Order: sequence, then C-alpha cells, then structure tokens
Amino acid sequence: MKDSVAVLARLLQTADPPWPTQTREQALAYYQLVLKWNPRLHLTTLTSPDDFFARHLREALLAAPFLLQRVASLWDLGSGLGVPGIPLSLLRPDLEVILVEASANKAIFLETVIDELGLTRTRVVCRRFQDLPPLPPRSAVTVRAIEKMESILPEILDFGKKAEQILFFCSATLVAKLDMPLLHPIPGSYDRWIAEL
Repeated sequence: MKDSVAVLARLLQTADPPWPTQTREQALAYYQLVLKWNPRLHLTTLTSPDDFFARHLREALLAAPFLLQRVASLWDLGSGLGVPGIPLSLLRPDLEVILVEASANKAIFLETVIDELGLTRTRVVCRRFQDLPPLPPRSAVTVRAIEKMESILPEILDFGKKAEQILFFCSATLVAKLDMPLLHPIPGSYDRWIAEL
C-alpha cells in the first residue's frame, strides 16, 4: 500500500490543473481507506494509483469549476465509494455535500471516510434518491455510475428538476439520450464527458 500511496502523492503534486496543496493529505487518506475497505465492499475496480487519480480524483477536479457559485448544497446520487462527492467536498469546502447511498454497508464506509477526513460539512443519507423529499433551494446534483442509469433517467431528472444544475459523469451513449447543452470532454479519457443540465 505504501508504494501506491507514494505514487498517488506524486500524481497529486504534478496534476494539471493542480490539486490543492491543503487537501492532498486528505485525498491520500481517502485513497488508503478505499484500499482498506475495497476487498470487503467491492467499491471500485480502479484501485491502482494511476486509475484512482484519473477516474476518481481528476474527474472531480475538472468538474469543480463548473459548479455554480450560487449553489449551497451538492447531492451526490448513488455515491458508492463517494465519487465525486468526497473529492468535491475537499475541493469546494464551502458546499454542504450530501452523499446519497442506498447500501447500508457502503453508507457505513462513507461515514467512516467523513469522520476520518474531518469533513464537517458532508453527511450520508442511506436511502434511495427516489425516496427523498424535494431538493432544497440552491442545490446541485451529481450523477455518476448509478446502476441501470439509462433506465432511471426520468427519475433522476424528476428528482433534479428544482436543482440549479445537474452534472452527469458519463459516456457519449448517455449524452445521446439527453439534450445536454453543456458538454465538457475529460482530457486523456476515452469517451468520457462531464455533461451539464
């Protein structure tokens, strides 16, 4: 694990755009927690430092500037291992971040991450997003890798209809199914986009 953490530390230092210095230790601690819990919970198949950085940290780093300044809370649907919610909570400490995760075991993992990283403005809601009350004012929604996403798109859009914005981390296949006015390609990836509604 030490070698992997050292490699990720170098990637964070040389990132373009740069990863904020003040949150590097938290990002590394997050990675270590994922590696520790992953054998039991199968949080992600992308555990090498290069893959973890590219898909789990760098995508959030690229998305952070797109979040509207007027947004006060971020609702990360189907949070799973906490991506993009956890990295965005590091990058945008002004936001209240709500990690929506239906799996009780994954919710326990997320609560552990929040506690160990000291993320005082982040919390977990262990429910299906379909069972949540309407969003509060000045909310944003992030959606990434929800199981059967295409089949539940109408429910996602209905939940997010009062949101200031929705950010999808997705492939061109999903983009084609929605009329998304703002598309941001993820550099260095194959067919990965940040799509904004």
